[in-house]
Amino acid sequence: YEVYLTDEVELYGTMPFFNREVEMKLTFEPIAQKNGDLILKQKSIAVGKMNLPVSYVMNLINERYNMPDWVSISPNDESIYVSLQDMELKSDIRVKAKEFDLKNDDISFLLTIPSSLQ
Repeated sequence: YEVYLTDEVELYGTMPFFNREVEMKLTFEPIAQKNGDLILKQKSIAVGKMNLPVSYVMNLINERYNMPDWVSISPNDESIYVSLQDMELKSDIRVKAKEFDLKNDDISFLLTIPSSLQ
């Protein structure tokens, strides 16, 4: 799968359908949380020319794609939770999203660097 940031978060990939791989695209609206994490709320879906329920496709993504531990897919809520606080970076640096407004190119993060690295 591939993820792109345009005016929204775009997820591209494929899914099996009768011994064939069908291309899919899901778009999400990112919402920065007060705790610094992100919720990606599903906006649109395209799976070939099929009309499939969003929860079904997101469940397939959850089962088929290997996501990091800090990314949780909730098919019934049609959302993805990105726990930036649980993302492991080198030297114990921590990341929190402050703003994540793709339409206005306003993306800002708060980086916490351990005092031992300063």
